[in-house]
Amino acid sequence: MIRTFACLLLTLCFCTTSHAQPRIIGGTDVPEGSYPWMASIGSPSGGSTNIRAFQFCGGMLVSPDYVLTAAHCVDRGVASGIEVVVGVTNLGNVPSTAQRRGVTEIIIHPDYRSEGFLSADVALLRLDSPITNITPIPIATSPTPAAGTVVKAIGWGFADRDRQLLLDPLQQITTQTVSLSQLQSDWGNSITLEHLGAFADDKNGCNGDSGGPLFTESPLSLLGITSFGDFCMGINADAYANVGFFSAYINSIILVESIPGDVNRDGIINFLDIASFISAMTNGVYQVEADIDQNGVVDFLDLAPFIAILVNQSTEL
Repeated sequence: MIRTFACLLLTLCFCTTSHAQPRIIGGTDVPEGSYPWMASIGSPSGGSTNIRAFQFCGGMLVSPDYVLTAAHCVDRGVASGIEVVVGVTNLGNVPSTAQRRGVTEIIIHPDYRSEGFLSADVALLRLDSPITNITPIPIATSPTPAAGTVVKAIGWGFADRDRQLLLDPLQQITTQTVSLSQLQSDWGNSITLEHLGAFADDKNGCNGDSGGPLFTESPLSLLGITSFGDFCMGINADAYANVGFFSAYINSIILVESIPGDVNRDGIINFLDIASFISAMTNGVYQVEADIDQNGVVDFLDLAPFIAILVNQSTEL
């Protein structure tokens, strides 16, 4: 089963060691259907309408095929052990309109580190089929919003500082971004521009909120991915992975069309795809570009058609 929290001294991360997830501290209930792009990330629920016991992190639909979340939510997981539910507000009452998807691939930022303070805490989950009836949240493109920008955070994390209160509805808080110097004052000089901070009195994230969004509503723009904090105490600013800082990396994945044989996703099928194909085949990692025969498994049966594509591509060149 997926480790709910990797971590920064374990308790600093906004996850929980239990799959039962409560809510953001100081928050209010989110009206049903307000943020349809918000995703529950959990273990497979078997179609249950109550997914409280299965959910362990949040995420955001950023394209029809991908959900963005924190790397520490899924860094020890396997794709087959994850279910994504998009279009749910109350974990105890999943509507029939919610979109449930399996995950075919976990893509973790290559610079992700869990030692010390979390860095490059970014992961993308490739869905087993696209979600076309829910509009993805736009991602920020500018690296850092100005300090004092009014933002919102939502999640299903704990609602109290003792980490006891369990409620099903998605919670929301309004908070403000802080300067890099303020974030460094709270957390030390290991904090860089890849991190983004937000703070408000008596309002903060807690265990269970990891992977969820920090965003502006007007215009709607995803600024951060909930990463870590201070034991839910609300003394220091909450820390987020800075989506604007990582936007080029995120777009390099979500905007690339799937082409059979283009295993390294650079838009060209050539000898540079061979190493990526061998890695996918030998490590048992499912990747749709490597599944040439489209049987749901990357194995030796894909080798011959992969070589044929390479040879044909070389001939065309």
